[in-house]
Amino acid sequence: MADTPLAKLDIPSVRVAIVGFGKMGQLHLKALRNLPEVDVIAAVDPDPARRVIADALDIASLPTLDDLMGAVDAAIVATPSDPHASIAIELLNRGVDCLVEKPIALDPNEARLMLDAAAGAAVLAVGQSERFNNGLDRALEVMEGIGGDVTVLRTARPGADDSPADVIQDLMVHDLDWVLRREGDCTPALKVTALQHVAGRLVGATCWLRFATRSYQVTARYDAAAPERTVTLHPIGQPPRSFSLRHDSSGSNADPLTRQAIAFLAHRRGLPSAICTGEEALQVLELTERLRQICRLTEPMELRLESYPL
Repeated sequence: MADTPLAKLDIPSVRVAIVGFGKMGQLHLKALRNLPEVDVIAAVDPDPARRVIADALDIASLPTLDDLMGAVDAAIVATPSDPHASIAIELLNRGVDCLVEKPIALDPNEARLMLDAAAGAAVLAVGQSERFNNGLDRALEVMEGIGGDVTVLRTARPGADDSPADVIQDLMVHDLDWVLRREGDCTPALKVTALQHVAGRLVGATCWLRFATRSYQVTARYDAAAPERTVTLHPIGQPPRSFSLRHDSSGSNADPLTRQAIAFLAHRRGLPSAICTGEEALQVLELTERLRQICRLTEPMELRLESYPL
């Protein structure tokens, strides 16, 4: 099990529910079971097949939140993106601390309502798990000592065609979070240099973000081939240096979701933590909306698809 500061404190176990027990919910369960101070007591999902999986994993399976209230201290919200706000607000209003999968919501107004519900009542954090990726840690450490720009490539296999989230909200949001966190509270110049749509859905984009001393070219796209997550530094006068975010060669025994869970538990206790707060997630969401607006305004003849093949 992962060694955590909270495990050494004389405190009651944290009773946690997982809301949404698909792939991500089951990955969160695996991470939480690494932590001795956590007691995962229930999975909430309307899908009977997923509740069968929960029963087989020896946790209570519930069809609705109504059956859960009063039984937990915290919840992982791992549903599809569109109900994040309604689920989290219901939990937060009842004093349940929430770690919501990224993106926090699909609409900044919904995210603001989530923050309002959390204010003074409960903790709201967001699952930007790349903050806990050892590959990204190494890239950022090297970046501190060199100048030059950065390119980022993130691909994933296509998700459900009926998903309301596009490629910026679903994939690029990972990298927008760490870029904003590194560059601080400032507004970058933005440009969209490539787009790809399938059946009216945005499935690929290359966006350029210019800060005071560095620019980032961030590409995200759905791809049927093997997923890729790479950060490449381009120091002036030196060869490029690439860092994979997919494979951890550091020897760490804690995967990003476990490290994130540890950070969430620390945050809800008021301890220092790198977890993405609701306020930070709102800033990222507002940036995704600015980029999506540029995508809507960009005319096809302005795209340089031959230079940025998707």
